[in-house]
Amino acid sequence: MWALLEPFSLSLWFAVVVITILMSIALWKQAWIDPRVPKRFKSYINAITELMGRLVGSWAPRKIKGLRVQLQLWHFAGLLLVTAYSSSLAAILTTPDYEPRIDTAKNFIESNLTWGSYGAPRNLKFFFDMNDTYAKQIPRKLRYEANEQERGRNILSKNYAIYGRIGHKIFFPVAPVNGRDLNNYRLMREPTSKFFLSFITQPWLVNSIDTMVSRLIESGFAEYHIRDIIRRRFTTDFRSVFIEHDVENKDKPQPLELKPLGVAFIVLFIGYFVATAVFLFEVRARKNEKAVAKGKVNIQRRINQRVRKLQLKYFIRRCIFQR
Repeated sequence: MWALLEPFSLSLWFAVVVITILMSIALWKQAWIDPRVPKRFKSYINAITELMGRLVGSWAPRKIKGLRVQLQLWHFAGLLLVTAYSSSLAAILTTPDYEPRIDTAKNFIESNLTWGSYGAPRNLKFFFDMNDTYAKQIPRKLRYEANEQERGRNILSKNYAIYGRIGHKIFFPVAPVNGRDLNNYRLMREPTSKFFLSFITQPWLVNSIDTMVSRLIESGFAEYHIRDIIRRRFTTDFRSVFIEHDVENKDKPQPLELKPLGVAFIVLFIGYFVATAVFLFEVRARKNEKAVAKGKVNIQRRINQRVRKLQLKYFIRRCIFQR
């Protein structure tokens, strides 16, 4: 049922309810003051029911003396409100629903995520910016894990972050992770830390090392190692975290799909239930009206018969006295 309330914010729903109540009170008061207003509006239930019907468009507007302008404007406002609600509801039900993005250290802390690592406790102050208000809180979310099974259970808890390194569009987890566990994960846009890999050599070896690395890059061996060796060893799951699922194929036509489908059937059943209840209520009310009308006819018939008998009796007495 959350989808039925999602199109409008809580403040807007509150405003609609308050305005409807105030408008119905004004209409009810005006019915007691202005004699041109129909008498049915002297009942507050009738006043608010008709206003709600006009607001949702189930009551066709009629020209009512004393209320023509108010009700026409009210019906127009209801038309705009229903159009906006229907459009927003269709947009929500026909597009996938994603959780708020987690792209910064602030989002990480506000989402109350945890992350894990193997081995003995380590000093993490070199990996995070201790001058940042949110980044320095990330080490507090660390949970040390005993084995891979415990890590798998933490991932299934759906409140867990997997730390790793990025290299050439490949995600390298810090600790071993099953590739299938990354299916529902997405990479943060902002890294929590930045560092470079370096090694120390003797001064007289610096030029030789630079020459060797340059030739490895120029010859294409490094690219071959990344493209044909690392990519083959790693499954596509370690590259799927780079896919932005919530903006995928946004430039292409999107087929309309109702998600979740259960909401549509719930709304359908509610509509059938309301329609059936209203129908039965109208049938019962009609029977009561017929019974009341029939009772009035019987009473009137008895009164007429009694009057005729009295008239006949009076006529007979009058005739006797005249003789």
